[in-house]
Order: sequence, then structure tokens, then C-alpha cells
Amino acid sequence: MNSLTLLHRSKAVCEAPLASLPPVRGNEEVWATCLREIAFVSDDLSQDGLEAVKGLEVHREEGALIFLLEVLCGLKSPVLGETEVLGQFRNYLNQIPEDHPLRRESSLVPFLQNTVKEARTKFLRATGSLSYGQVVRRWLKDADDVVMWGFGSLGSEIWPWVREKTKSVVVRTMRAADEEVPFVVGQSPRASAHVIAAPLPDSKVAELAENSLVIDLRDKALKHPNVRTLQDLFNELSGMRKEREDVLPVCHTYLREKANAYLNRHQIRPFGWEDLCG
Repeated sequence: MNSLTLLHRSKAVCEAPLASLPPVRGNEEVWATCLREIAFVSDDLSQDGLEAVKGLEVHREEGALIFLLEVLCGLKSPVLGETEVLGQFRNYLNQIPEDHPLRRESSLVPFLQNTVKEARTKFLRATGSLSYGQVVRRWLKDADDVVMWGFGSLGSEIWPWVREKTKSVVVRTMRAADEEVPFVVGQSPRASAHVIAAPLPDSKVAELAENSLVIDLRDKALKHPNVRTLQDLFNELSGMRKEREDVLPVCHTYLREKANAYLNRHQIRPFGWEDLCG
């Protein structure tokens, strides 16, 4: 396999997007989630300045493959085994060019997909029952009616958990008719609670929070007594995660073994080195 190098940094320490920093600018695209940024970089990336980038981790070859598998399995997420990150990665794959490091070897993406599926089935099926949507629904238990703002990747993941109380889903442009989702455009419905899964301005969120509970799932949430944030959600989930971490060691071992087998698959010589010289 061609050498794989990943640069990773948590968004909690990001002062600027990873792609804008001098050591990374001009290299391969950056995959960004609500928690982290991962840059898939060229093998000849200059090391100059990398040490000065706050919070930056460099993962290479087998370490890079294992780290990426752990992220995709939800082992690095506040919700152990959560599936949202896998959906975000699929969306990212649909946008990358053919010369992207993940595309240079045709077997790599299928390997990632199959290994993550197997690991989730073997070790994480029960843990995945915890999700962002489940926590959001619990926060909304006393709300009479709910308005959701935005219906992208995160909004659609949460939707099944809040649909019973949601009277409107506010979007920027009208979607195809859907009997299950009450889309509205250009409106600001009143409700006892609002779920923000779209890049609304702080002024609008503050307006909604004056008279309603607001669950603000933007990266930089508004600080307000009536607002619950993405960080609040992560904090609540951390306690739940501790109860399920007994599966982590065996899952880590499984992923390491799979990564090692994948990287060494071309080096298997059933007749020893003599088969090259016979």
C-alpha cells in the first residue's frame, strides 16, 4: 500500500481551520466533523513548522490506518460506537478526487468500509444504541412542540428521535414533498423548543432563546441560560460512555490485527523468498 499520512487536530484546540495552516495549505483536502479535522496529506509533506501547530497529531502508515478505523468505528467519539461519523465520512468520500490518498489504492476504501462494518457488528452493536438524537429527545421531554432548523447530515440523524413533537423543519430552500417531514421556508415558527442544526446567526438564536428552550448544535454555540449546546451534549454522553468501555480493548486489538493484515497482504509468500528466485 502507498504510504498514508494523517494530520489530526481536535476542534477544541483549533484556532484556524487545519487547511489554512502553512504546513497543510496546498495539500490534500481536509475532512472536518463537529469534533475534529483530519488532513490526508502527501507523502512528501514538509515537516517544517508541524511541531509548532498547537494540538496537531501526526499518524503514519499502520498508525494512520488504525487511527482512521477507530474514528470511523466511533471509538474516538463521545458516544461510543455512534454512527453519525460514518455517515459524514461517506459524504466526504463522494467529494474527493481520484488522486486523493484514499483513492490511490482501489482496495483501501472497501477495506475501511468492510472492517468498520465487521467491527461494529462484532463489538459495537449494543453501544451504538446511544446517539445524539436520543439525548436531544430526553432534553425535549417537557416540550409541547418543537421546531427544527436545518435538515443536513446532523439534522436528518436527529430527526427520527424528535419527529413526534416537531411541527416544522425550517430550511433555506424548499425540498421535495415529504409526508414525513414538515418542511417550511422563510418562516420563523413559534414553539416551546427549537433545535438548531443549521448555521443561524447568533442574533437569531438569541431571539429564539428569549422565550424557548434552544438546543444549539452549531460548532460555536450561543451562551445563554436557555441554550443547551453541543458541548453539553458531549458532557452528558461521557458518563454513558464509561459504562460501555469494556468493549474497547478487544475492539482495538481487532482493528490493529486487521490493519496489519491489510498492510502486509502483498508480502505473503507461501514458498518463502525462494519463490522470487526460482
